[in-house]
Amino acid sequence: MAAHVLIVLEGVRPDALVESGCTNIHSLMHGGSYALQARTVFPSLSLPSHMSLIHSIPPIEHLVVDDEADPGVNRKTGFLDLLGMSRRKAGFFYSQESLRYLSRPGALAFSYYQNQDHFDGEVDVELVSRAIIWMERENPDLVLLDLNQADEAGHQHGWMTPEYLHVVRNLDRTIGVLMDRIPQDSRIFLVGSHGGHGFHHGTKLPEDVNIPWIACGPGIRRAYQISRQVSIMDTIPTLAAFMDLDPEPQWRGSVITEIFEGSRVESGHSIIRSSSHAVGA
Repeated sequence: MAAHVLIVLEGVRPDALVESGCTNIHSLMHGGSYALQARTVFPSLSLPSHMSLIHSIPPIEHLVVDDEADPGVNRKTGFLDLLGMSRRKAGFFYSQESLRYLSRPGALAFSYYQNQDHFDGEVDVELVSRAIIWMERENPDLVLLDLNQADEAGHQHGWMTPEYLHVVRNLDRTIGVLMDRIPQDSRIFLVGSHGGHGFHHGTKLPEDVNIPWIACGPGIRRAYQISRQVSIMDTIPTLAAFMDLDPEPQWRGSVITEIFEGSRVESGHSIIRSSSHAVGA
């Protein structure tokens, strides 16, 4: 079975990928399917968007509406929990402590947290390096990587400033290292958590809610621009379909069927043709 890598780009706007000339990320787009005007949820903040990503439900249902919230008794069963229950091996590499709420204790086979405030270096590089070592040793079903330095640059220097775009270019180089080291049959899903404007994010402005969304690997259409509106909540249902996992009843996102090889799009709907992953029309 192919390995799966889910990369979350914190604070990376779609136009930043264009402006920065991110060659590695653009090669993922050329080799896979993509949407450069996908949307995150409101409020367009880190923890609410991650909860909606992993649980495929909006903030009004998971009740996490700021970056300090503790889901507590409202905690839902998320994709990482589902992987644990199905005895799939998953690892999580991150630098925001609040993201520990994305899974229940014991669901992950491995997690690595690096406090970026106490790290003298590029924390995204550290996380990717650790993830590569773990993947090569453990051959997991899923690796979840949360890369946060672009978001930090946006808050410190402003979104779309030269300093911010420099960090985005460094992020692209880091992703290139990962692409060179992971198994050839891996599937990569790359999704933004939110964008930003000025020195902030969290609003309904396009600069905050528009995000990149890319999927690349075996069984995924190449050089294909997705025709439908993509939501961050569609990520997990689509990933689960590729991993042959049944969808959870509470998921609000849907499978992006048109990215499957052998599919064709008619009248705005995706029809699966000649695919072992015929998950619906």
